[in-house]
Amino acid sequence: MALKRPSEAEEIYKKLAIHPSRKYQTAHAIFQFQQGKQSEGIAELEKLHSANASDRKIRNQLVGAYLAVNRGPMPRRS
Repeated sequence: MALKRPSEAEEIYKKLAIHPSRKYQTAHAIFQFQQGKQSEGIAELEKLHSANASDRKIRNQLVGAYLAVNRGPMPRRS
């Protein structure tokens, strides 16, 4: 973020995340994580993973986020 306008950047990432192309659906979550909002980023990735359990990209990004904060996944509910 060379321009140092995080609020504007966040709005752009939110728009990317809801774009019809699923290519950028994790963009906002990753942005939050990189901005120091790890718990919010992980929560968003968990929500995306719950809705798209077979999507490996989301799962891999979620696992990477867990590893970055030295946390394992939350236990699954039965």
